[in-house]
Amino acid sequence: KRRYASAQTQLGVMYAQGDGVSQNSTEAVNWFRKAAEQDDPAGQVRLGWMYLKGNGVPQDSERAAEWFRNAADTGDAGGLYILGRIYADGDGVEKDLIQALDLYLEAAELGFSRAQHALGAIYLEGADGIPKNVRAALKWYNQAAGNGSAEAQFALGTIHLEGADGVLKNVRTALQWFGTAAANGSADAQFTLGSIYFKGADGVFKNPVTGLNWYRKAANNGSANAQHTLGSIYLDGAEGVSKNVLTAVGWYRKAAESGIADAQFSLGLIYEEGRVVSKNSPEAVKWFRAAAAQGHAVAQYKLGSMYAEGEGVFQDRIKAMMWYSLAIRSGYDDTSNQLTQLSGLMSEIEISRSELLATRCLELQYRSCE
Repeated sequence: KRRYASAQTQLGVMYAQGDGVSQNSTEAVNWFRKAAEQDDPAGQVRLGWMYLKGNGVPQDSERAAEWFRNAADTGDAGGLYILGRIYADGDGVEKDLIQALDLYLEAAELGFSRAQHALGAIYLEGADGIPKNVRAALKWYNQAAGNGSAEAQFALGTIHLEGADGVLKNVRTALQWFGTAAANGSADAQFTLGSIYFKGADGVFKNPVTGLNWYRKAANNGSANAQHTLGSIYLDGAEGVSKNVLTAVGWYRKAAESGIADAQFSLGLIYEEGRVVSKNSPEAVKWFRAAAAQGHAVAQYKLGSMYAEGEGVFQDRIKAMMWYSLAIRSGYDDTSNQLTQLSGLMSEIEISRSELLATRCLELQYRSCE
């Protein structure tokens, strides 16, 4: 009967992923539930995730926690780890970091690398009721790294690169860990190797060719930071890399679509100025707005200017003043002339309205500014 439960879980996975069958979250839930009700921990964990994410069933964090707890009660390492995360996040249960730590420890002792990595992260920085303990962090990171965790390998590289309590900086050791993590697919490690070799570091000579290769690997592996960095390198050329604005635009766009504010701003500038690509003011406004909504001060100033001039948007002095005001509050201090000129064209009611909009925008964390 247990064999059937395992098969039911696998069938659920096929429906969840659309592997060999049409993707169908509801059917996946059906099979996960059949397995879960036969005490199959993998099925219980999978069903818990469906409830947690609201896939194929209404989202229900409490039901998710119940299924994760059922899996943990069987002694399943994955169930213990996931339940630990639930307690660490307070998702469907009352947040309890001590309980999370205990569950992570159980899973880690069973060799579950993600739990070992989680313990390393907790002990490295400490948390409420859990004192910082670098020795314990190293112990668990090393166990996770030995079990193939690229995240733990990257963490060990970072510790040795920067140093920590009782750990001296050691760039050579850091490079070894970054290299191992990079080979295991860590985009963060690939990006870090790119930075070390492209810029040079203590005991590491600059090697822009090697650095660029690592940046490309990281970027192609989904690292938005690497994509943004490549955009900046190609925009003006650097370290023997020829300037290529079209290539820069391609990398900036990838990073911008991943939410990197600096890339969104840079892309806005390129479209505003018409650098190689055709000048496109509405496209510039789109990217300035995206960056401005993340608190990018210069993008807020640029967006204010676009509204003031009616460039790429309908002219709107109230919105222009609002964005200038937000830019100042975000630390941009070069708007005095624009503010003076604009305020001379506005009534006191319009100026007050723009200030109220700016305050509301900040209170809502840029979710409703226009």
